[in-house]
Amino acid sequence: MQFRYNDVYSQNGTTLYTGEMEDQTGLNGNVSVDPHFEDAERRNYHLQPASPCIDAGIDVGLPYAGKAPDLGAYEWSPDLI
Repeated sequence: MQFRYNDVYSQNGTTLYTGEMEDQTGLNGNVSVDPHFEDAERRNYHLQPASPCIDAGIDVGLPYAGKAPDLGAYEWSPDLI
């Protein structure tokens, strides 16, 4: 399995097992940082303006706002604030 341009982050110190994955954090655009979700407890996974996941993806030909695609399900845009 390959992971590219993902944020693998555990806020509570839970161990994350990568097994035999080829692309772990630090490689191929993968990061392990707090994504700064709007309100994860209430399942609002939109990114806050200071999120390190904004513009951290790679252009694969799909529409995006900003300099590059964001990591995550929702593309951040200042117009959405």
